[in-house]
Amino acid sequence: MKKLTKTRILIWSVIVLIIINLSSLGTIWFHNRHMHDSRRFQRHQEGFSQEKRTHSHRSRSAMMKRTLDLTTVQAGTYDSIWNVYSSRIRTVDDQLKKNRQALSMVMSDNNLNTPLADSLIDEQTRLMSDMNHHVLNLNAAMREILTDKQREKYLLFLRGLGRRRGFIPNDSPPPPGF
Repeated sequence: MKKLTKTRILIWSVIVLIIINLSSLGTIWFHNRHMHDSRRFQRHQEGFSQEKRTHSHRSRSAMMKRTLDLTTVQAGTYDSIWNVYSSRIRTVDDQLKKNRQALSMVMSDNNLNTPLADSLIDEQTRLMSDMNHHVLNLNAAMREILTDKQREKYLLFLRGLGRRRGFIPNDSPPPPGF
């Protein structure tokens, strides 16, 4: 075989191998990304276990203590306030999830049961109102244990949390009198 032909075969072999490697990497990347999204969706659907909730509370508690410079007394009060209101909020949240699932089933049914859908929507509204009241009471209780400087930090924390979750637009002014 000629030297020129051997060189061409070698070059084309290298090009084919590069294409195969790139397509394999693309497939692996797509599969990993898809699996990550599936697992995240599955975790969202299943909800968090009690162990994860406890871990989440410990992390939140430590973060709040650091961020707000809470004293030992304030930290203990924060923990007790959080335990009371988080259990109430979690209960309402669980009821909201069940209600949303029931409403979704009714809405996707071929024979729409309008009175049932209306009652589920009314229940959803009531539960959202309950949730808002619990969150408002939690924030009011937090306000009572914080100093003025800590309240400012807490408000910034809440506004950042609201922005990240899409509840508060980035250009909205702070609420008066917090």
